[in-house]
Amino acid sequence: DKKNGVESSVKGMGRMDFMNMAERMELWKPTIAAVNGYAIAGGFMIAMNCDIRIIADHAKVGIGETRWNMPGALWMAPLTRQMPLGCALELTMWGDAQYTADRCLQIGWAQAVVPQEQLMEKAMEYADRMLDMGPRSVRNNKQMVYRGAYMDPLESQRWGAALEQNLKGMTDSVEGLKAFAEKRRPVFKDE
Repeated sequence: DKKNGVESSVKGMGRMDFMNMAERMELWKPTIAAVNGYAIAGGFMIAMNCDIRIIADHAKVGIGETRWNMPGALWMAPLTRQMPLGCALELTMWGDAQYTADRCLQIGWAQAVVPQEQLMEKAMEYADRMLDMGPRSVRNNKQMVYRGAYMDPLESQRWGAALEQNLKGMTDSVEGLKAFAEKRRPVFKDE
């Protein structure tokens, strides 16, 4: 029977099947989506799997799979960590629901909305800003945000402490403190 078939196949899947792309691929470098136009179904999934989303003011996003009875439930779980539950349900269960760029910003799914002609400039601004940060620290924080979502508070505290240990003694850690004291921009080398 179909119900048992679905249940047994879901039971056989590991937690990794329901994780964001960064977690599945252990992609701990920052990713930025520049959404221009319609990001529906697969386009939405790609943007959802990025860490930062910059959206052109005319863009719309949505998930059309349910409208056509197509697969898509497998990659919906991370969405509940990116937007309020009601919004995630509206987008996933109503195949014709589309959110405007402003709505995406309002619910926190997008980090910036800009005119179309400024989209790539804004995305590059975010990327350039990230280049000023300590690479290992950025990686640690991204891991903590994604993996910590599955942990209880005490486990996440232990995991965070372990991640912070890999900053000790780094050339970049010494450079960061020195640059702070000298009121200048640090020059990180990921060492």
